Amino acid sequence: MKMFRDNQSGVNEVFKSSVYPTPALPPSMPWLDNEPPQPPTGLQASSGMISWNPSPDHDIRSWALYQQFTNGWQLVRVLDRNTTAVRVSPGTYAVRAVDRMANESSEAIVNVS
Repeated sequence: MKMFRDNQSGVNEVFKSSVYPTPALPPSMPWLDNEPPQPPTGLQASSGMISWNPSPDHDIRSWALYQQFTNGWQLVRVLDRNTTAVRVSPGTYAVRAVDRMANESSEAIVNVS
């Protein structure tokens, strides 16, 4: 861990650029909990910003932001649980709540022009 903490020889950038170039969620643990959190509500897009209201569910650990491409949906960002808005480029996006066991809610979809 010291190597990563101190970023010796730029190891963190090597992992980010070649080994793990896209964001990922940890695998879910359905044997411990398979109940997904409530999805975000009030999803809207305005001036290149997506905003939403978190559900009253206190089990949310993060938000998963997906973008639709011609070959399907791709996870583009994992956002902190306190985030309720994000700037994006034009496209179709989906936001899902993620709990501490990596269960994902159903998605809320919005188009950004």
